[in-house]
Amino acid sequence: MSGKIKFYGAKNAELFTKELDHSLKGAIEHLMDMDPASPSYGFAQASFDGRPWTDTMWTRDAGVMLRELSCYGMMDEARALANSLINLVQENEKGFFTFPERFERNKPDFGHELDGTASIVIGMVFLLRRLDAQDETKKRVEEFLWGEKSPLKYAQSVLSESPLLSGDGEFGGGCGIQGRYVNVVQNALVRAMLIASAQYARETGRDASVLEETAQRIREGIEKYLVNENGAWIWCVSPDTMQPDPAIINHEINKGFGGLNDVLALTSEIEGVLAKDDKMVQHGRAMLDELYSFPRRKQLFDSEGLWIQFDEYQKGSLTSFSYGQCYAVQAMAMADRIEWFSRGLNYLAEAAFYNNTPVVRKDPYWFFERVFAGDRIAQIDTWEGCGALNLVNMAEPLKVARLAAGIDCTSKDAIVIAPRLPINWSGVAVENWVLPNKDSLVPVSMRYEKVAPGACTCSARMTAKAGEEGYALYWDCAKKADVVRFGPFASKDIEVTGGKITSVYQSEDGFWFAETEME
Repeated sequence: MSGKIKFYGAKNAELFTKELDHSLKGAIEHLMDMDPASPSYGFAQASFDGRPWTDTMWTRDAGVMLRELSCYGMMDEARALANSLINLVQENEKGFFTFPERFERNKPDFGHELDGTASIVIGMVFLLRRLDAQDETKKRVEEFLWGEKSPLKYAQSVLSESPLLSGDGEFGGGCGIQGRYVNVVQNALVRAMLIASAQYARETGRDASVLEETAQRIREGIEKYLVNENGAWIWCVSPDTMQPDPAIINHEINKGFGGLNDVLALTSEIEGVLAKDDKMVQHGRAMLDELYSFPRRKQLFDSEGLWIQFDEYQKGSLTSFSYGQCYAVQAMAMADRIEWFSRGLNYLAEAAFYNNTPVVRKDPYWFFERVFAGDRIAQIDTWEGCGALNLVNMAEPLKVARLAAGIDCTSKDAIVIAPRLPINWSGVAVENWVLPNKDSLVPVSMRYEKVAPGACTCSARMTAKAGEEGYALYWDCAKKADVVRFGPFASKDIEVTGGKITSVYQSEDGFWFAETEME
């Protein structure tokens, strides 16, 4: 049974819930080949019905889809996709498995799309945690990841001679830019791939030291070569000079590119819903601030909640539910910028339904590829592109929902619940969710909602109140949560029932949070 997330208390909360449910169902039906007799069983195409890139599987999209299928408990689909990816990938010129930008249906290949390769490995780790020891797919994925030709071995091999890795594709030099570059997002993803794999290695009694040491070298290389004077990220540098090329950095497809927000957003793949690496958060906040300082982005975000994906491309009027809006919203969540997060998520939910894009879709709740600012529509090409249910653009909102619900899917050591509700939404319910914990899978259902401080919440497992603000957690699980975070609050004088406060701290916005242990 798949997990469900339901938001309530505002029109956009209900819209977002429907968009999540309808889009996930639509993607399984229209994008994935789930016929076991098919030679392309498990193949997840980028689009359908003859739209651009129908019958191709983009590896980055497939990786994030694998991650979300695993988290949401769609295990048959996740197994099929993982097997399809292993079936298709070939050895590169150095004898390692690295993925191309995209696969055509039934055509094996290799390439140097490191963000795709890393996203797939991360998705595989999420899947492995949810499979029984005797599961045939688990055995096959473990052999793939710990074999001598593994993408993990490739990263270790390159980084034994170089401070960072170079790759190509949209997150190499940029969309349509040929050649290999040392890109901050690709390297951050490879670092996350190594850390996630190291975490799983330790959980299963394997030696994780080399993976951890390699990840640390990437971290040091990023700090040295890919951070600018303001503390924000540099998009990419040349592998020959390790210096940025102004022509590449200022290309219209890269200038102000929202994909830079993924460096902070993807920390949730290895640290869970609560960021632990303060320095990465600081750089991520600086990146948000640098992008926000662009006048048009600031004006549109302040007035509508729209986070444009590029400064100049399409006259600064295009975003998407992946690299534009969702990466920004995820980064805002990990930075605890709750007011920004609220504004961005409300826009996401509303734009997906009340869209001004000529997208053709059978279901008005389906996510799609392209969203446009209304003030310049007459001046730009508003072609729908990949259109309805474009794989990455329906997968990333699923992650946004997980972050808003506060479900930590990364740790087997602790059950961590830390919701971030938009300011105008009143609650979230999670049903039939399964979390890895110790040596078992734990089914979790819960409800987290805002309550008036004087209201009776006798049936709640935990409550936290301060001044005019209150929250209640209704918990349906055989095990207690190890960490529950409530908030935001305007005051640090927080009263908790059903648990104890272990820390109170100030967030970026000046709000206060209580981190508690459930009784």
